[in-house]
This record gives sequence, structure tokens and C-alpha cells, in this order.
Amino acid sequence: MIISSGLKGASAAIYAGRCKYWGAKLVCDTSKEPTLKIWDNATEGSGTVIDFLMGSDETHADGGMNPNFVRCFNGIYAQLSAEEGDYVVYYEVE
Repeated sequence: MIISSGLKGASAAIYAGRCKYWGAKLVCDTSKEPTLKIWDNATEGSGTVIDFLMGSDETHADGGMNPNFVRCFNGIYAQLSAEEGDYVVYYEVE
């Protein structure tokens, strides 16, 4: 079953353990352009970047559900470049 991380407004460990990453949605604040890096690890800035999203003043959003999952062996960490947006991560526990 696919799980939502719930709405997040700052960098956070999403899950610590083996799981499947299904996607993320980033919505940025007006006139802001934050980025969101999704890592295959439960700690900040370590492991492999498995997804990258970038909001812009024109689109205000990026991302969504992927048609196929990415297997994460070490958990999921979402790194928001600045607290200028909100995001949701979709994953499945194995």
C-alpha cells in the first residue's frame, strides 16, 4: 500500500528502512524557487539522490506519482533547499 508522508514544510527523514519510492509533489510559495532532493538514505545529505524536483514562480509545482517505483535500501530523506514551499512524498514499505 502506498503511504503519504503528509504535508512537510522542511527537510525531514521520511522513512528509515527498506521501501519503495513512488514519487513526490513540491508546491512552492509565491515568487520562490525551492528545490527538493530525495535521497536513498534516512539521514541528510548521504546516500544516492533518487529524485530532484524544482518549483518555479511560473509553475508553482513540480513532481507527482511515478509509473514505476525506485527501491530504497536505506530509507528516504527529503531535503528542501529552503522553507519556501511544501511537499508530500509517496512511498511503500516492503
